[in-house]
Amino acid sequence: MKVDKKKGILIIESFTELNKRIRFEGSILVGRGCKLIDLNGKEIFIGKGCIFKSANAERVIVGASSTFNSIKAYFIIVLNDCKGKKISGNMVKIGERCRIEEIDAISLELSGNSKISKISAEKLRFFGDIR
Repeated sequence: MKVDKKKGILIIESFTELNKRIRFEGSILVGRGCKLIDLNGKEIFIGKGCIFKSANAERVIVGASSTFNSIKAYFIIVLNDCKGKKISGNMVKIGERCRIEEIDAISLELSGNSKISKISAEKLRFFGDIR
């Protein structure tokens, strides 16, 4: 782990396994293939193929092929092929081929084929091919 206090960034290097809760006042950048438990910060950027339990922040971006239990944030982007249990936030964007059990959002955007068991949203937008 590297910390840049001037810029307010915590960097977790690729393929790191941490069994601790991480709380940081600034941005958290997670490399690819990491295994983590809890992440709390202002902004969280998670790399491709990561496995984590929960993420709480104002803004969360999850890389492709990641697995998670829960995400709570104001703005959430989940990229392609992710698997997860629960997402709750105001603005949520979901990529293609994701498998998510429950989404609770005010504004939800879905693109491509995704399997979602339970959706609770005020606004829904779908992107992709209609054949």
